[in-house]
Amino acid sequence: MINHHPSLDILQSYVKAELPASITVAVSLHVDMCATCKAIVDAKTAEVADVELATQDYVTDGEFETQMPSGTEPELDLENMLNAITQDDSLARMEPTAQKFFEAGNKTLPIPRALSNINFGDWLNLGKLSRSRMEIPDGNLRSSMLYIGAGGEVPHHTHNGFEITLILDGSFTDEMGSYGVGDFMWLNGEHKHQPETVEGCLCYTVVSDSLHFSHGVSRLLNPIGRLIY
Repeated sequence: MINHHPSLDILQSYVKAELPASITVAVSLHVDMCATCKAIVDAKTAEVADVELATQDYVTDGEFETQMPSGTEPELDLENMLNAITQDDSLARMEPTAQKFFEAGNKTLPIPRALSNINFGDWLNLGKLSRSRMEIPDGNLRSSMLYIGAGGEVPHHTHNGFEITLILDGSFTDEMGSYGVGDFMWLNGEHKHQPETVEGCLCYTVVSDSLHFSHGVSRLLNPIGRLIY
């Protein structure tokens, strides 16, 4: 059961295509797994479409589409429009995409739809932590696949910026609760935690800055905090 979701503001921005690419991917992954958020996204998409259609009046004129003055009733020949589209041989046909897989720890996992056209970097291994950077050019935001092996943990830390975590496989716990497949978390400098996993955990993460390790010898990792996430 999914217990942690993007806020309504985030979902609204997602529908309006206002989010950075890496965050859009995180929300897409969650929506694909969460019936509750998918229903919200579908409803808000319909709302946005209704608003857009209400403010634009169009009528076809041969091969062109022209905007009509407000209050003018458009006359659309939908049947001919659809026939013209479906009979146009110049349109590219989308072929079904074969399911792709990748290795994480000792598991072979299917690549989710939202990640299927994104390239993965080489895995960087630090003990039971493994990280593969995603090739999503998005300013100062960094996207990664993060795998924590069974019995592993991320040392106690806070965040110099924000951190988004979307669980794709397995589970982890921290001081704030337990998290499973599909859970979406957005944390910032107000949060301090130490994620731990019994079974292992695979996450998609987005960070805007480095982690800040705050306890014991883990503080020695601060100079390489940007490498881990």
